[in-house]
Amino acid sequence: MDIRLTTCFAALAIALCACQSAPAPEKVSGAPAVESARPTAQAQGKMAALPFRLDLTFSTDAAGAISESGVPVTVRATYYGMPKAGIFPSEPLGLILNEEVYTAEGRNGAVRVRGAFDLDLATAMTQGDPRVQVSVSAAPGTGVDTLVCDIFDEALTLAVETGGVVHCELVAE
Repeated sequence: MDIRLTTCFAALAIALCACQSAPAPEKVSGAPAVESARPTAQAQGKMAALPFRLDLTFSTDAAGAISESGVPVTVRATYYGMPKAGIFPSEPLGLILNEEVYTAEGRNGAVRVRGAFDLDLATAMTQGDPRVQVSVSAAPGTGVDTLVCDIFDEALTLAVETGGVVHCELVAE
């Protein structure tokens, strides 16, 4: 068995115990306020959690536009896995293991992401490490429609080890 896969499942086993009473996402020093997280309807099995830190950075113009609009940005973390042979995913990313949605202020800071995903689905139907894709966007019609942000997409175990960064700026910059 691949050492990364073995390490991943060992971490998942440890995290499984922790996720039963996992606290809500929390504010990290100087971080934007995290207001909500919700799992998708697809997450039906035993849940595991591998929390990680996500740093959000905004250009001065982008932070000013978001502040002026008074509307927070949306941070979306989608957990997915590559399907095993013979299993055909319905999503371009592969098999969706869970999704969490947070709101945060449009200023530089960090958010603690829960990292919760469906362990049963990951074990039964995917191969390799579960992955996470994080995107940030402004609400349509807020006057910040021109916000462009990086997408963070990595193995969840790497996100736990190193954290992630998403930078946002306005199209005109």
